[in-house]
Amino acid sequence: MPTKSKRPALKLTSEELEQLSGQAQSLCAPYREVQRARMLLHYHASKTFTEIARTVQTPRRIVYKCVDKALAMGVQAALRDLPHGRQDRVITPEDKATPLTGS
Repeated sequence: MPTKSKRPALKLTSEELEQLSGQAQSLCAPYREVQRARMLLHYHASKTFTEIARTVQTPRRIVYKCVDKALAMGVQAALRDLPHGRQDRVITPEDKATPLTGS
């Protein structure tokens, strides 16, 4: 028998609940956001992580990540990917000094 999660419940306002419901049924939103909205709605309905993963057809690890992000940073942050660090391309003086060998 599945155990109840020790994580706190996800408290949603009526606007957030309405937005998540719309997002979960969207046909034009990015698939990841639709999937995450469904995960959060199921978690809000007190389903277990295994049930959510089976319903949404994703690994439990992804469900844990999504729920943890929603609890820590809010629902809007959980729906979107975090920005990845962009590194500027830098040509070092050593790279410039290295002669090119070619045919």
